[in-house]
Amino acid sequence: MTMPKTASVMKSFGSTVLPEELHDQQILSAINALRFDLPGDPIGYIESVAPRSKLCECGAVHLSISDPDLKVLTSSSLHRLLATPYGDVVREYMRRRDGYKTIRFGWQGIKRRVPSFVSAVQSTNSQTKKASSISSKSLESVIEGFGHDMPDVLRMIDRSLHEDGSVVSVSAGPGRSGRAAWQSLIDDLMFAWSTPVRKYLDEWLMREFGSFGGAVNCCIVMTDSSTSQLSWRRRWMSEQTSQQITPDC
Repeated sequence: MTMPKTASVMKSFGSTVLPEELHDQQILSAINALRFDLPGDPIGYIESVAPRSKLCECGAVHLSISDPDLKVLTSSSLHRLLATPYGDVVREYMRRRDGYKTIRFGWQGIKRRVPSFVSAVQSTNSQTKKASSISSKSLESVIEGFGHDMPDVLRMIDRSLHEDGSVVSVSAGPGRSGRAAWQSLIDDLMFAWSTPVRKYLDEWLMREFGSFGGAVNCCIVMTDSSTSQLSWRRRWMSEQTSQQITPDC
């Protein structure tokens, strides 16, 4: 799922610009481009459900993947949006519009997809802890659980960390079965970085490898040992725009 119109708009602002550095009209231009690119109207969904979604004490809106009103196409677009850098455009738009600190999927309904991960989180009592305060043993247990649920995603991350170059993409294998396996993998990848799994992956990558990491486009993992989160976000955003203009997948 590519977002070429959004990429063109973002590129016109500068390849490394971040959403919080844009003025209001630029944000609206990017939002309008996202509305055009993404099927299922995920931004409209966020606008409609955010006021009645669970609001965390920290000011974050927690969307539910098990919302009966969340249609399949909208859900797919939401995961791809919130997992990747362009999700920050929507978060900035909603912050300015309604004061929400951030927008993300919450814990409700995710156990069906990542049961071992959720069990490990529960057994380590780490669901509400700040990532930095989770013990190394607990973090290892949670990542092991995630690896049991989504081993191919963890293998993609490992490749990004250890192969030449930090940007790793996957393409569909031959035939219908290859295409189905590829689709399942990218669905898992987008799920991981748009749900609470992300907190643990981010902490594990930094703690164990001194690296930032994230999903790009729909079939790409990127890691980077930038000296600051700001420089990482600029590189991540730039990679997103580049890949959406000329997608590898």
